[in-house]
Amino acid sequence: MNGNTEAAGTSRPGRGGCAWRTRGWRGAVCAVVLAGGGGVETRAEIPAAACTIVWTNLHQRMDGFGASSAWRGDWASWQADMFFTTNSGIGEAEDGTPFPYTGIGLTLLRTRIAPDGTTRETDIMQMARDRGARVWSAPWSPPIAFKDSGTLNGGRFVSRPEHHTAYADQLADYVASMRDGFGVDLYALSMQNEPNISEVYESCEWTSRQIRAFVPYLRAALDARGAVGTRLLLPEPFNWQFAEAADTLDDPVTAAMVDILAAHGYGSSAAAVDARGKALWMTEDSLLEGSDSSMDNGLYWAGRIHEFLTVAEVNAWHYWWLISGNEDGNEGLADSNGVPAKRMYALGQFSRFVRPGSYRMGTSASDGVRVSAYRHLFTGAFAVVAINTNDTEVALTATFDGASASTVTPWVTSASMSLSNQPPVEVADSIFSHTLPARSVVTYAGHGPADTPLSVQVESHDAEGGFAVRVDGPAGPGYALMSSANLVEWTPVLTTHAPTLPTVLIDTNRYTHPLRVYRIELLP
Repeated sequence: MNGNTEAAGTSRPGRGGCAWRTRGWRGAVCAVVLAGGGGVETRAEIPAAACTIVWTNLHQRMDGFGASSAWRGDWASWQADMFFTTNSGIGEAEDGTPFPYTGIGLTLLRTRIAPDGTTRETDIMQMARDRGARVWSAPWSPPIAFKDSGTLNGGRFVSRPEHHTAYADQLADYVASMRDGFGVDLYALSMQNEPNISEVYESCEWTSRQIRAFVPYLRAALDARGAVGTRLLLPEPFNWQFAEAADTLDDPVTAAMVDILAAHGYGSSAAAVDARGKALWMTEDSLLEGSDSSMDNGLYWAGRIHEFLTVAEVNAWHYWWLISGNEDGNEGLADSNGVPAKRMYALGQFSRFVRPGSYRMGTSASDGVRVSAYRHLFTGAFAVVAINTNDTEVALTATFDGASASTVTPWVTSASMSLSNQPPVEVADSIFSHTLPARSVVTYAGHGPADTPLSVQVESHDAEGGFAVRVDGPAGPGYALMSSANLVEWTPVLTTHAPTLPTVLIDTNRYTHPLRVYRIELLP
């Protein structure tokens, strides 16, 4: 980033008549008639940008936004409110200074599993759970006995059947203890944090072959403890690449045991990824030195989030720490004093409004402004996020294609505002116009029409096999027909992408097992 400079926004005309015409990026001019002198003063040109939001052009499903509480013990309730609700309140910095906050509504919490299979974050996990967030966990290192280094810091996992069994049991016991002892049903479990590096902090290297060999042990151990709903997440390397997942995904047996493909973002471009039908999560990113809480830094992170959502098409995005755990404040959404940085509110421009179960909509290119849009299929709630990195205001015109709303409410984060809601803006003939403040992130929140609820009706079946089901529901996403004989292992039978609805999904396979269960899934 370029230091701590915060650019001030251009002032709006106070009195007099104002009219502008938009003729492209440099085509808007505003003239103000001065009240006292009769002269005419012209403002600097206001750039104009336009975008189209295509309601029926659906991309990935959104699973949420989050960050980590690793190595933390407990919190005050206001800290949980600040991160995991949309409430406003007064917080207290580590030095005792009070400050106002607006909750950013995170929906994912990433926690650390200690090498002995425990965690000190149970209070935080329960607070996040009680505020509607999904909790998941990752180990930084197995016990020393399973490594070749004789230390927790660095070294490699030693693959032996007895190590596979013992370590899988330890991780599965951790999942069960969170459920039975603390009432926290873990949404997902990572095999290893950053298996592609061996550093002086708590870490452990795994090869792609080792990961593939360990997956069946871990899945079996989880299932044996009744944790069939806990999703397996891997490989979580330090950067945005997935070489350590290759062997697991190339084996149909182990590929079926994995639910989430995940990696970190540090220094990586948000490249598109073939996720092999898995959910795709970016699970950690930050700047690892310095402390910049300015809007410059907030805009940097708004751009990073935008790229991972629109280019890599991730289903979930995480920052590193919620509150920085060392003197480098940039590692947390709140700095080492516990005070929110502008990057926290830049993330909140997405996380507060783009809720789990929403889908990203297609948007056309916009001149000089980055725009993405999201809607929840069954509620009609939508959010359009616009990022203006320019030193001037920008006159944005947005058009809805395929649906509309009556109004949108702008929420603004800038050098002078943090998730501040503004008066509603009218949508007329599926178009709204609004002026983006200089160097700002603005989310336009509203409600449009809800989609057809998902409905399933059996068309035909016979005792020897063969099954047909009629499906109706939201247009745009893909649908998958899954089958199981035990409610644990699910096999995709048929996948259809963006079908014309209603559609009939047919399983023509013949089965010898006396019981066959089916379910319909909307694809990630």
